[in-house]
Amino acid sequence: MTRTLLAGLLILVAGAAAAQAQSLEELRGSTAAFYTFADPTDITIEVKVWGAVQNAGLYEVRQGLPLSTLLTLAGGPAASVRDTGTSSTLTVRLYRPQPEGYPALFFEARMQNEILMLEQDPTLLHGDVLVVEEVRRQRFNWLDALSVVTAAGTLVLVIERVASLGK
Repeated sequence: MTRTLLAGLLILVAGAAAAQAQSLEELRGSTAAFYTFADPTDITIEVKVWGAVQNAGLYEVRQGLPLSTLLTLAGGPAASVRDTGTSSTLTVRLYRPQPEGYPALFFEARMQNEILMLEQDPTLLHGDVLVVEEVRRQRFNWLDALSVVTAAGTLVLVIERVASLGK
């Protein structure tokens, strides 16, 4: 009985592992982060979009597509709740494959108020990787100032007590 149960469990696990493997062609028809934005007659390229965007994934787009259009197709920056106690900076980086095989930074721009303002809008090439990075910083507020003043006051009292013990 135990061998039969173990064999059945192994078949179930092996079948589940085989079911998870999908080819790129199978992904094209699914919602597994593969997006196609091109007409059937277009020459297409594949570009990766990573980071703080609404829809990260592998994109098949027409050749010659500008970076700003791809960012729009990816849904723009990931929506975040506006917090008055923090500030955020969004940086867009485009990495381009090199003949040596390693991608190198090709383009970088900062977003202002979640809007990409470009003097130049680079055209995408096959294999490009677009990375959107969000850095959040906690702003210094009156509670932080109160903590600093309280810590300084405590330190002054400790020094005064130690000095009075020595007399």
